[in-house]
Amino acid sequence: MTSKIYLDTNIYLDYLLDRKNRFRKDLGSIAFSIINRSFLCEFEIVLSDWCFQELVKQMV
Repeated sequence: MTSKIYLDTNIYLDYLLDRKNRFRKDLGSIAFSIINRSFLCEFEIVLSDWCFQELVKQMV
């Protein structure tokens, strides 16, 4: 059985928008690493309705 993790909306936005923090550290690649590990079946990502709605608001 794989572990389940919950990712905050900001992790998705870091990946989708390839964001950097105020020190210019690349947050997009860190977020990609987490999401990619899920695709490799290391763990499952849990997505809440609230998080999904926030993503839709940010991406429209």
